[in-house]
Amino acid sequence: MKKINNKKNIFVHIDADAFFASVEQVLHRELKGKAIVVGQNGGIVSALSYPAKDLGVSRVLPILTVRKKYPSVHIVASDFHAYGIFSQRMDNIIRNHFPNLVKNSVDEGSIEISKWIDTFDEAKELIKKLQRELYQKLGCTFSFGIARTPLLAKLASGMNKPHGITILNDQNVEEKIYHKPVNCLSGIGKQGYIKLQKNRINTIGDFAKADANWLRYTFSISMPALQKQVLGEVVDIPKQKEDIKSMSRDRSFLATDSYGYLYSQMSMNIEHLAQRMRKENLFTKRIGLRLRNQNLDHTQSFVTLSSQTRDIEYLLSEAKKLLDELYQEGVLYRQVSITCAGLGGAPMQNDLFGELNSSESRDNLFYIIDDLENKFGKSCVGLASSLQAKDNLEKIHLKCVEGDTYPHQLLPGEEIKKRLLYPFLGEIN
Repeated sequence: MKKINNKKNIFVHIDADAFFASVEQVLHRELKGKAIVVGQNGGIVSALSYPAKDLGVSRVLPILTVRKKYPSVHIVASDFHAYGIFSQRMDNIIRNHFPNLVKNSVDEGSIEISKWIDTFDEAKELIKKLQRELYQKLGCTFSFGIARTPLLAKLASGMNKPHGITILNDQNVEEKIYHKPVNCLSGIGKQGYIKLQKNRINTIGDFAKADANWLRYTFSISMPALQKQVLGEVVDIPKQKEDIKSMSRDRSFLATDSYGYLYSQMSMNIEHLAQRMRKENLFTKRIGLRLRNQNLDHTQSFVTLSSQTRDIEYLLSEAKKLLDELYQEGVLYRQVSITCAGLGGAPMQNDLFGELNSSESRDNLFYIIDDLENKFGKSCVGLASSLQAKDNLEKIHLKCVEGDTYPHQLLPGEEIKKRLLYPFLGEIN
């Protein structure tokens, strides 16, 4: 593990507050300060504002449940192109001051600012100016964490939300975080937390005092690196890519009893999973289908394939058998989920009839389609069997439900990825 001169390092973690919901409130000023959730009609909550959280709304809650249980909450249709534009603007503003920004996700980033300052007080003043500029130019609020290591800075950024600045320095770090559960640390997964608890390591303080050799022996090499960052020592945390054993894709929609529509949803999910398998160079040995009905009850079934594959035509034919098995006429369904399990590397098999060559040829074709989608956007080329589901997504997006908020129509000359968004005009004092 590479060490960095640690005692003078100061890191800043930048985290946008309820980013998707904040962008929607910038674009739709009438929603400013209100309880809103972002998500497609018939789908689930993908983001929500702080007032909505205060009411008890949570992510992945079905939109239909939000309508019934929280009638005062405003429903806003997702506009991912807008979120991407705001994310890029966020990058541009930060990089104008700190070119060494490391982007962690669409709404998070970190920077090492020791080059520009010497003390935590100087860091706070510098970050206050950046925080103000981001708000003035984007209309969204951001929370910041300042600490000796990237791990501690990330933890600090979530301690005073929204629009907060939290400093974990050499004097206050134990007081502020040692009492917190150890799974507050980024990188402590669910299974790791369970294992730590079994060994009486419940808090960050317990973790900081644990024997480093025991951590190394009991866990992966990344666990001692996490401990060193908690103790203020900057080291590279090894990024171990765990073997992917399975992957799933589900879609919720307005309740329907149409077999053809369920088949189309299933096809679209398989398209998505096959693309992921190509990206990870994986093949599946087992495929499963789950149908969820109007009452949120579900039925599911799996089939073991004759060989490892990611051939869409074969996967779709096997999934159709499962659909024929599970589908009940007259039942209203609202979610289709596909799971690919038993994932592994390239299959080794004898090919007496040219099936493997045919599958590889189709695979190469889909690699070309992947490149086209990267260049021109998703769904520019796809299976005809998925069209009904994709067309319905667009219809749902465009179908206005009374009281909901939808993206603004494009102005003349605009494109979906090149839009003139309503500017933030600044605060009036």
